[in-house]
Amino acid sequence: MSISSQQVIRAVLGQGGRLFPALAGRLAFELFCRTDDPSNPSKKEQAAIERAQPIMAEARKHRLKISTGCIAAHQFRANPSVPNKGRVLVIHGWRSRTDFMARMIASLVSDGFNVVGLDLPGHGLSTGRTLNVKRGVEAVHAASTWLGPFDLVIGHSFGGVVAVNSAVGGIKGFAPVPVGRIAIIASPNSMPEMFKGVGRNFGLGRRAQGAMEQRIHTVAGFPVETFVMSEQLKRFNGDVLVCHAPDDREVSFKGAQAMATAGDHVRLMPFEGLGHRRIIADVSVFAALKMFAAGTTDVAVAA
Repeated sequence: MSISSQQVIRAVLGQGGRLFPALAGRLAFELFCRTDDPSNPSKKEQAAIERAQPIMAEARKHRLKISTGCIAAHQFRANPSVPNKGRVLVIHGWRSRTDFMARMIASLVSDGFNVVGLDLPGHGLSTGRTLNVKRGVEAVHAASTWLGPFDLVIGHSFGGVVAVNSAVGGIKGFAPVPVGRIAIIASPNSMPEMFKGVGRNFGLGRRAQGAMEQRIHTVAGFPVETFVMSEQLKRFNGDVLVCHAPDDREVSFKGAQAMATAGDHVRLMPFEGLGHRRIIADVSVFAALKMFAAGTTDVAVAA
């Protein structure tokens, strides 16, 4: 979305929200959930897709049915020359796709893990132009049913939110997906805080903000206040690894620190200097993930 488009939308929602707050709030939520056209990547994204092609070509492609269309799942077989170490599900973030996680996947595969990379709705080779936590959780359920169960789920950014809500039953109507471990990479901790920021960006007034949050409640089945991962992780019985760069400018490191307070089963590993996106392509992160996936719980220390 261009800056001029954002300014027009902000003006319309700001003014319209005073007269029709319920409509403005719902429209703000729908606009937030709207994804970019995955078939029209930027030049930088296209270059990344092309670099990942040799790895992605090794995957078996699956199309799994969900209520809003089909999702793409990319299944990578473990290196047959090493002992099999289990199954891993990898979930990308917003405006991303499995291709952008290809180096991480290749590292796991070479070490003996079977890996499934999931394209979330509205991303990669999946259908649709809308993504929210409910649709992400439904996609994980489909992947787990047909290609799981998984020993570890790895989620980057919004993918971490989807991973946690899938594992703890955060969306009404979806039981917790069975998984032993979760690795959360550069993910936001608090959806209430995030949507307060969305409201500010859209210029929403108090009533329109309330209407947007009510729409979240309607879609997810629970109030937006329940979507705080430092609280949700208290309900998860497995081990959790939180990887985050203190210099991340998109998602605050403070959220990762908050998640680490959820219990002794949650460990935080800071990765200095890797920002929000380089962290998913760094060999030191790969090493930590492989140790964690193999059950080495002392891979990280709380910061």
